[in-house]
Amino acid sequence: GGAKAREAHNFILQPDEIVRLSRFGTSFVYDTRQRCERRLPGSFPGEEETISRSGEVCRYNQLDATRGQYLSADYSFAARALGGNTSFSKFLSTYHTYYKFDQLRQTVFAGNLTVGLAQSFTPRDRNGNGRIDDFDRLLPISERFFSGGSTTLRGFGFEEAGPRQVIVPQGLFRDRKGKLIGLNPFTVPIGGNAMVVMNLEARVPVTPDFQAVPFYDGGNVFRSISDILHPRPITPTGNFVEDLNAQNLRVRWSHTVGLGFRVKTPLGGALAVDYGFLLNPSKFLIPQNLNTGSPSAAIYKLHQGQIQIRFTQTF
Repeated sequence: GGAKAREAHNFILQPDEIVRLSRFGTSFVYDTRQRCERRLPGSFPGEEETISRSGEVCRYNQLDATRGQYLSADYSFAARALGGNTSFSKFLSTYHTYYKFDQLRQTVFAGNLTVGLAQSFTPRDRNGNGRIDDFDRLLPISERFFSGGSTTLRGFGFEEAGPRQVIVPQGLFRDRKGKLIGLNPFTVPIGGNAMVVMNLEARVPVTPDFQAVPFYDGGNVFRSISDILHPRPITPTGNFVEDLNAQNLRVRWSHTVGLGFRVKTPLGGALAVDYGFLLNPSKFLIPQNLNTGSPSAAIYKLHQGQIQIRFTQTF
């Protein structure tokens, strides 16, 4: 009953104590990001500056670009044959693009696509339940993909996107007065073997020092590569908590729309404030009444609204 249901899955808090990685990798970067601005008539470009076709002076700028592209790609391969105790391959690529429309008040349209894909090889029973399950196929937690927050999916809190793990508190707990209390089960984000993040935004100048930025963010963190398009059906195990966790590992593509503002500061950067509204918040199942012999599940739905504050642009 309840004891059997509680015995598993708190291992997620300490899954990587004995992980040893040995790997090799390669990376590639292509970067043409520039910020182009109009100067006074008769002024000449300085060192490392160029003149655009529209007559603007352009200089490399990775924090607030108005034109150009950025592409990075990283691949790594870890294997037991190299001296580690886990085997996987991992790929992560990010692409930014920027285009300024002079006819639309010099509005800058910016886009980002980030894709992370990973696959484990010959997984082992890491949680001690006697079989290879979805958790064993996940990469070590230090290698998984996480997303959510001011520079990725703005409808989520920091790294709160993607699958979640149910944690069932065990032991005795007391409040400040020493009185015994009970703690309800809860969920924590655990990352995944795949991630897709897409951002689209328009940076509209209202004044020389103030921008309005409507945006769309899409994507999520996924348990596996196959879950991006079509999650596998769930096979019941007979363990109530395990079956709930299996459902909590499957998430959908998220959609966030929002509006932000950028205010130039004397420090040279911009103060950014974004409000993201998550159109389809994920729902997770949390076990209840495990000690009664008749366990049930409560539904936890993520908050739909998030306020994000940072310096510089999103990407």
